[in-house]
Amino acid sequence: MKRYLRIAVLGAAVLSQAGLVRPAAEDTSADSLALLAHARQLQDLRAEGNPPFQLRAHLEVKVNKSETQGEYGLIWQAPNRWREEMKLGDFGRLRVGADGGYWQERTIDYQPQIIFDLDQFKDAAGVLGVHPTEMVGKPQSRKIDGITLSCVEIRGKRSLERELCFDPAGGVLLHADFPERALHGATVNKTVDFSDVQPFGDKQIARSIRIERPGRYQMRISFTSLAAALEISAAAFAQPAHSEFWGGCGDGSPAEISSAKSPEYPAELRRNRQEGLVSIYARIEQDGSTSHLLTLSSASPAFERAARDAVQKWKYKVPVCGGSPIRSETVIDFSFWVPR
Repeated sequence: MKRYLRIAVLGAAVLSQAGLVRPAAEDTSADSLALLAHARQLQDLRAEGNPPFQLRAHLEVKVNKSETQGEYGLIWQAPNRWREEMKLGDFGRLRVGADGGYWQERTIDYQPQIIFDLDQFKDAAGVLGVHPTEMVGKPQSRKIDGITLSCVEIRGKRSLERELCFDPAGGVLLHADFPERALHGATVNKTVDFSDVQPFGDKQIARSIRIERPGRYQMRISFTSLAAALEISAAAFAQPAHSEFWGGCGDGSPAEISSAKSPEYPAELRRNRQEGLVSIYARIEQDGSTSHLLTLSSASPAFERAARDAVQKWKYKVPVCGGSPIRSETVIDFSFWVPR
């Protein structure tokens, strides 16, 4: 279970999008919920009861002028019986599904931010679920790249979380925008485009997925094969030798912040109007504490210290699966900026 948090630190004041909850709206559009449910039925290969399959995909990531290649593979038989392998640059990961979660083995003891995005967007079903605390707007037409799509806004308590846009004829998800706080109070959209949609059994699967975080990276996921899996060796689902178990019920319920100390803007940097971003990886343990903090990027050591000092004191309300609390991992982005 994984989640992004984005925190804006404004001088001495803080605006946080983290841990906000909202009762489901009574006037939620039935048309939008039907659109989301139809798209998920069309595009979710891993729903319970679906026939076994195997797929492979090529990964391509561009950061500035640097380019990294990778491969992704999945053998799927049931929600508790699957095998997923991934290699991107120096990062490698193997997961094998099990009752109540999965076994995981990876080459490093943390997960880069780009892998969180890959996990979320490698298939359309990863963004079609709606958390009970979110509100769904009514469908509206929007033209994207010259094509008119039917778009639905999904909002949290204080802000727009994402906008999902569908082919009005077939109901397939083709585009998604995720607003993110940048410096100077600006908002930029992380975008995901699903294309080359082809039938696979009774499903409609996008075989090309493009993800872009402006100013950070671009990634393309290209399916090289997708086929029914008629015979799968039991050895494919054996527990990896050096793996650890991660629990989960598969409903995607995130851990929610229950107590959070906001980062303090370093006084000298604030006086000098120095601004910047900090990105921190953290594990959320079963007792709701944070651990394994690792700075993925930082504009300055002072910003890093402020962010880490805050996060290490945070407490979460963690989801429960089968009566047991579930640990998870996350990336928290902090934006330090001085209002103009």
